[in-house]
Amino acid sequence: MLDETRLQEAKDLLRNYAELYFDVSTRQDEWDCARQTEVDLVITRDIKDRIDEIDKKYDLAYKIIGGYQQHLKDLENQIKELTIEHGETISGEQFDCRFRKGAETWDTVSLANYAQIRPEVACLKNIGKPSASIHQKR
Repeated sequence: MLDETRLQEAKDLLRNYAELYFDVSTRQDEWDCARQTEVDLVITRDIKDRIDEIDKKYDLAYKIIGGYQQHLKDLENQIKELTIEHGETISGEQFDCRFRKGAETWDTVSLANYAQIRPEVACLKNIGKPSASIHQKR
């Protein structure tokens, strides 16, 4: 546990992070908007209409790609199910479907209680290295 001074330091750093994060986000949004305004001044109505025509032309292509992406996800799920059933990695020419056995977990509360009775099992306990990641609150 952090003492109060170190905890306050961490909170101050988080506050500084948040200020910088939102400042950068705001500036980026402002610059994106300003850029688009300048681009809109340069592009004539005829060019904008032509871009809209091109976008409409490719809408169908993007829908087709979306269908293929769904088909790929379905294939992926089928391959994963077969690999799990097989119990080993399945290798193809360009892709492998790697098998990973399920993680083994233990009831740590019960084991900790048991270690109080049988202290020799306590040396078998390993504690992984902690990690941290920053997430925006919603």
